[in-house]
Amino acid sequence: MCAEAASAKAVTISRRGPKAWVFVGIASATAISGPYPFMLVSGQAAVQEQCVVAKSHGVALQPCLDAIVAGDGSEVLTFSEGGQLQLVSGQCLAVVGGLLSVEDCQGQSVWSLTADGQVKHGNTCLSAASNTELAAVDCALAVAEGADKFFEVAVASHDSTATLAVRSVGALMQAAVKRQRQLLDAIHTSLPKLDKCSLGGLGVVRNITLPSSFLLSQHHLSLAGGEDEVMQAVRKISGHFGIGHGELAKLLLASSEALAAVSAKLS
Repeated sequence: MCAEAASAKAVTISRRGPKAWVFVGIASATAISGPYPFMLVSGQAAVQEQCVVAKSHGVALQPCLDAIVAGDGSEVLTFSEGGQLQLVSGQCLAVVGGLLSVEDCQGQSVWSLTADGQVKHGNTCLSAASNTELAAVDCALAVAEGADKFFEVAVASHDSTATLAVRSVGALMQAAVKRQRQLLDAIHTSLPKLDKCSLGGLGVVRNITLPSSFLLSQHHLSLAGGEDEVMQAVRKISGHFGIGHGELAKLLLASSEALAAVSAKLS
């Protein structure tokens, strides 16, 4: 069927019509599983799904969407062939002196994800101590606190180059916004002087029409908490790599109002 092994999250087997000898089954099938990247999502109730993410001091819980938007792969984990829970940095989750830490993988803790959602190292379980903190505690205690459940969500391998284009566009957007603010300040400074200007030769600016961005800015300013998850992601990406939608909308609105003020002076 395939010339070489291929990664897949789901497989659908389609059959043709039965053979003359009416055999319609599959003689044999073998699933080969190796290390794969995933997000580890806490089962704790929260406004936003919380993911296990790598931090400078170790690991913590963070809203999954925020971790994904950061683009650094801190939410991507892998079970190594030796059973270590490996971060995208190449280090592994470890229990040292009863405390969670991130260490070099050589000889570190072996973890397993049980069918009922526990991440176990011996009789020690990963526990969502709060909406931001993780701990390694006795499994019985984690169960009693209802903080022992985690779920794998398969994801693509982290590609650090994927964020380069977004960072580039964000830098261009920041430069454009800086320039627009300078122009807006210049208009505000010049407005009082327009009363003394002769209108001769300025007819070309009499018919200033407000751009469609005016309506767009009003629309974004009206957005509150009614965004779907896609729009939330877009807004967070814009704010993280460039400029937030709300800030951009206010700048567009201020620019439109400045143009309207100029038009009024010259009419």
